Amino acid sequence: MNFHQKTPIESIYFKYFKIFLPFTNWCDTVSQRFSHCIVFIFCAVSLFITEGCSRQYYRIKADNEVYSLLATGGTHDPHWKLDDYRINTDCRSRMFDPFHPDFEPMPPDDPSAHRKMHGVDGKNGSKHWHDKGMTPNTENPSWQQYLLFNEKGAVPLDKDGAVELALLHSPEYQAAMENLYLAAMRVSRERFRFDVQFYGGDSLFYTANGRLRDNGNTNLRNDIDLSAGRTGTKILFATGGELVVGLANSITWSFNGTNTWYADSLFNVGFVQPILRNAGRKIVLENLTQAERDFLAAIRQMVFFQQGYYTKIVTGVGQQSAPAGNINAANIPTANSGFYGLLAEQIRIQNQRQNIIALEDNLQRFVEVFDAGQLTDISQVEETRQRLLNSESSLLQRIVTYQGSTDTYLRSLGLPPDLKVDISDPLMEQFQLTSPTLTNLQEDLGSLLVHVRTKEKPLPDDFGENLEKIIKRTEGETQNLYNDLEVLQKSVPDRIESLHSLASNLTERLQQGERID
Repeated sequence: MNFHQKTPIESIYFKYFKIFLPFTNWCDTVSQRFSHCIVFIFCAVSLFITEGCSRQYYRIKADNEVYSLLATGGTHDPHWKLDDYRINTDCRSRMFDPFHPDFEPMPPDDPSAHRKMHGVDGKNGSKHWHDKGMTPNTENPSWQQYLLFNEKGAVPLDKDGAVELALLHSPEYQAAMENLYLAAMRVSRERFRFDVQFYGGDSLFYTANGRLRDNGNTNLRNDIDLSAGRTGTKILFATGGELVVGLANSITWSFNGTNTWYADSLFNVGFVQPILRNAGRKIVLENLTQAERDFLAAIRQMVFFQQGYYTKIVTGVGQQSAPAGNINAANIPTANSGFYGLLAEQIRIQNQRQNIIALEDNLQRFVEVFDAGQLTDISQVEETRQRLLNSESSLLQRIVTYQGSTDTYLRSLGLPPDLKVDISDPLMEQFQLTSPTLTNLQEDLGSLLVHVRTKEKPLPDDFGENLEKIIKRTEGETQNLYNDLEVLQKSVPDRIESLHSLASNLTERLQQGERID
């Protein structure tokens, strides 16, 4: 064999070949020794390529890079600080994926479209679509286990609970978080252009010629290329300079005749500094500067979005836009009325029901008076009947509107519209002119009086039992009225004293010549 000064890479080759040499001494032919070399080189190259190149490696590295950028905030102003930012969804969310993010099973698919994955245009598709399993769910199957249900089987929903559920389940909020993540990734990509980057490549060629061609030469060649710096049209330095440091090594074994080998190594350094075209910090740093400014704007926009998201969920206003990006949440509905709008609609429905109860009672009285001959003009009866029908139609329309608004509101929170919820809040009780329980009592009493006023039909068998229930409920409502009256009487002196204090204060300010609006 022909020997010469070995390069460092060649020394590595021979170091490992010496380890495998005892296992190949038993081979008597060149082809057997060559097969062992092939296996060793293939395993070494495969291990080198797969090390640090997995999906999990890059996913974790990207997360750490983004969290690092957000930790510094792109700004040192505490007004734009994002606390506990995480792109991963909570385990209580409908969007939570319980599977490993790098080995997710296949979700449900359209049967007709799925057949295209296994065969298209007469060609067989991949056989590995189902290697990671199948899942029948497109959402977190256990998300409802984290909800609290009342005795009616509904989820009690107040304003704070609505906001909490929106932060967990809303695709709109999650899309805003993901767009901020993408804005940070754009900054990371632009910064990466100015970092020292390493490139490497390995190629293995085996050439076997028969005895009738080129004297039957058989060669094995391995080429390794390593470089550090920047290549192509991108720039390493802020001024536009480009630096490339490369090392290439080639080793060729010839299994012909005396089984010779030879190696070539090349070390190159190149530096290019543009003078006119694409030169200068103004041009070179433009993309990085714009990415940094966009990232800062995205952080500020996210802070504004978080501050306005509460009012948007509660009142339906405060439409602060989320950070713009590739994640589109335009198909997510927005309830214009918000949580308070639904409560106000509940009060309107209750007042409408109270109005209908009063109209039904008036209509029954007019009918009885007309039947008794004490009223000769039937137009009053028909006008009352018409008002009753209009009120009932308006009530049905309000109920349908309320149900549609509730479904839209639940979808804006990221919840399914078929989820049964009990929307209530103590804040709106002060606007309820009539107690809901009293309204229900009046409705039940009106239904009971229909049997009494209908002389042609006998009373139902459970009439007495229902009457006793109504009497007990009436006693309870009366006791509540006395309790409210007692509370009012106790608070009247304090209110009168406050009014006198306010009046004396205004009088004193007027005497001092102050103008009061």
